[in-house]
Amino acid sequence: MLLENNNSFCLSFHLGGWVMDLKVKDFMVTPVFSVGPKDPLSKVVEKMLKNKISGILVLDKDKPLGMIYSTDLVKYIFSPEKAKNILAEDVIEKQEEIVLPEDMPLKEALNIMISKNRRKLPVVNSNGQIIGVFSMVDTLKYFTKLI
Repeated sequence: MLLENNNSFCLSFHLGGWVMDLKVKDFMVTPVFSVGPKDPLSKVVEKMLKNKISGILVLDKDKPLGMIYSTDLVKYIFSPEKAKNILAEDVIEKQEEIVLPEDMPLKEALNIMISKNRRKLPVVNSNGQIIGVFSMVDTLKYFTKLI
């Protein structure tokens, strides 16, 4: 057990210098794939499949309303007729609007995601334009390559 703790400490100490300098923009994914709140669920699914993404941003005139994840769509698999009449706005959970500034430190962004229980969040530039998506999974994949 002591060895594990020492290895963790050494890794943390070794990475600490440059990890503290990492920003959200270093991990964000582009381009941003999105749908509108009035888009039918069929368009949402089509866009997610075409772009091989597990979550898509729902925007209303460039304002983020939330995300739709593939797990949100499971309940519609067995009722495709019902799904024809469902809109993106019917699937997203109404949530507090959270965006991450591109220059936000990585640690701060991860703390926000953990405290708000979010998997992905939109990233904005200094003008408030959405320029990417920050994903908890993409960040974890990066760090697991280092271990």
